[in-house]
Amino acid sequence: MSQQSFLATNGTGGNIPFSIDSFSEDEIKVYVDGVLFIPGSSNQYTIPDYTNTGGTVTWEGTVPTSSNKIRIVRQTDVLNNGHTAVEGKATYTAGSSVRAADLNNNTKQALRAIQEQQDQKIQTYDIEDDAVTAAKLADLSVSNANVTANAAIDGTKINPDFGSQSITTTGTSTVGHLTATDEFVAATLNGQVNIVHHSPTLLFVENLNTGDVIGVAEIQLNNDNLDFRLKGNATSAAANLGSHANDYLSFLDTQSGITRIDIKKPVTFQHFGGGTTFTETAAIDTATGNISTTGTVRFANLTTTERDASYGGTGIDGSVIFNTTTNKLQVKVGSSWIDLH
Repeated sequence: MSQQSFLATNGTGGNIPFSIDSFSEDEIKVYVDGVLFIPGSSNQYTIPDYTNTGGTVTWEGTVPTSSNKIRIVRQTDVLNNGHTAVEGKATYTAGSSVRAADLNNNTKQALRAIQEQQDQKIQTYDIEDDAVTAAKLADLSVSNANVTANAAIDGTKINPDFGSQSITTTGTSTVGHLTATDEFVAATLNGQVNIVHHSPTLLFVENLNTGDVIGVAEIQLNNDNLDFRLKGNATSAAANLGSHANDYLSFLDTQSGITRIDIKKPVTFQHFGGGTTFTETAAIDTATGNISTTGTVRFANLTTTERDASYGGTGIDGSVIFNTTTNKLQVKVGSSWIDLH
């Protein structure tokens, strides 16, 4: 006589024998990876050698392997044939005889049903869909190991603090606001960073400490025009232009130095020959068009040979140079260079 009501094992690539006491073959249930298999030669398995003490599960079609979890369980039926009421294996009518076998079967039926409740732990297939709610999960009981790699959790469900983890995506990342506490590095295969918007704006904010904004610069592409705005040392991006004492748009050439445009009124043009020494400075008042008395405008310094080699007859009319051969300012008009003094 078997002392167990179930057999739990892995697939073997073959048929599986078992020893479980039961009243009938239909009380034996077979689960593979938590899925109830259907008996029958045209379905998933049969038990051709079934007896009341066991048999052999014989697979029809695909045979489970060692990666599959097999459970062969007894589920003693305590209902009548119509499954409408609890009923013993034997029933008695008035005046009928009481047989020992009937009494034993009724007792076994009850005891086996009790045994199944005691030694068969709850399995996934015992739990109805939607039976487990969030209220039944203990706080912190779900760890990283419990979340499958392809869970595809909605980002709105995640606390925004990712700690020291790197965030990687092969898709499109859309953010409402992006803040980098150290530095923001954008690397692409073709070296190109795209800002896509109907009027894309790139805003740079320089600050020494939190809340201590010392400079704001804004670059915006607007109707095929590239606008550059400096917003000084104001505390918001809506500050007036030119509120900072040193607002510059600089172009750096590591060979010849820095050409710098001072974005304010008057607008000044400055060039560093290297270090912090200005080699040329000029100022033009954008409101009046007057050239300041504190700076100069320096034109290209070329010899006649350099001028002709560089421009020749192809120079644009109105181009101005300083000819170091003749020490004359010259303007290009048609095919000639005309002295201005």
